[in-house]
Amino acid sequence: MPKDEQFFVEYLIRAQFTTLNQADFLIDPRFPGKFTEVSRFRGWRKIFVYAPQNKPQHQIYFEKKITHKAGGLMGIGSYSSETKLTFKQNQFFPGESIKIYIENDNSKNKFAIKNFKFKLFRIITTKDPLTGELKTVTDKLFAFKEPGVEAHGKTKRDFEFKIPMTYPDSKKKDVPLQSSWMGDVFAVGYIFNVYVKVQSMTDFGEGDKTSLPVRIFATPELIQSQEPYCIPTEWNPYQDNFGICYLYNEENACS
Repeated sequence: MPKDEQFFVEYLIRAQFTTLNQADFLIDPRFPGKFTEVSRFRGWRKIFVYAPQNKPQHQIYFEKKITHKAGGLMGIGSYSSETKLTFKQNQFFPGESIKIYIENDNSKNKFAIKNFKFKLFRIITTKDPLTGELKTVTDKLFAFKEPGVEAHGKTKRDFEFKIPMTYPDSKKKDVPLQSSWMGDVFAVGYIFNVYVKVQSMTDFGEGDKTSLPVRIFATPELIQSQEPYCIPTEWNPYQDNFGICYLYNEENACS
């Protein structure tokens, strides 16, 4: 899957009624060879389907201690700092907040903790039905940077980051955030990363990284359809073998 493409699942409900009069059928170039089966009296609507799942009571309480080394040569003469990360849960609905508690002891380090970074990624994996090849697209949903800790200092802080309700698709249109999913054809997963960066020439990149798999559930709310519940004021004429018929197009909304 190219990086500029997104993977989405949509559901449509189609309906038509078929008469016994041959003149009520049409030739539609979108359905070659089926002019005797395509009724001119048909239409469709987009629907939204949500899995009837509730958030389990059991949450993963995750705690990790990280020791940062800075300065020195090959670990000799280096200074150390210790960070304790605490995640109280890993399952969320869109709009809820990821909460993390950070306790850092930098009292024995002559180098400051430059910053703390927090990033949430969505990872979509698809499987080619013919070759079985797996393709992955990763999107960054948010990124935040917070001040670190001064040299020989300590800190205890609570951080909170809201999960977005929507995310722009390939056409820059906001769509509901997909829930986590594991299937045979595709999978949707989320990873929350925390980076601790020491202000030292020996600490490269974004610093020490800790990753927490995050599970996001489908939004538990109904979305009101914006499609009109009436007959369009105009129908598009279409010339077939039996004369002019009229097709309903989405752009011909009710006035």
